[in-house]
Amino acid sequence: MTIDFSTKPKIILNLHPVFEAFLRLRFRTPRWQSEIVVSRSLREGKAIYAKIKPVEFPPVRPFMENPVTIILPLTKFNQSTLNFKFFALTKMAEEQLNDDLDVLLDKFLFKVFQKGYRQGFTQKQIVEGIMHEFNLRKNSVNFDTIKKYDYRARKKSDTEIANLIFSHCRSVS
Repeated sequence: MTIDFSTKPKIILNLHPVFEAFLRLRFRTPRWQSEIVVSRSLREGKAIYAKIKPVEFPPVRPFMENPVTIILPLTKFNQSTLNFKFFALTKMAEEQLNDDLDVLLDKFLFKVFQKGYRQGFTQKQIVEGIMHEFNLRKNSVNFDTIKKYDYRARKKSDTEIANLIFSHCRSVS
């Protein structure tokens, strides 16, 4: 079954492939579908929706490394605006959106890694499972990108433990 998205309100974003894969997973986008249909029921959809702004003319976009078409949600409050306007993101809004997606992906992967470690899996097994679920190509860039999220979480945890230990030692002397 093919859905015609040509009449739906949309915006084209330049997203890192890992963020695109994350959005496809979160919004359950089939692999054959090129567009990602977002909803405001998830934080990721709210983050995207909050950054867009209506414009009078179609935005002229510079070259994009990884253009991703996002289909925007229609509600009774935005229907007239979304159906009769074009949409754009300022450069700053696009940067903010990438930061938002980075934070949301970080939280999501933290939970995945914690669950995987509790079940006795190694970091390599968890990363490979994430890459499979995200449908990412198995290359060193994607592998290291996913692994860095776990590294950051572990480093933060180690720092917190060290601060607790040494704050107690500082107060004793």
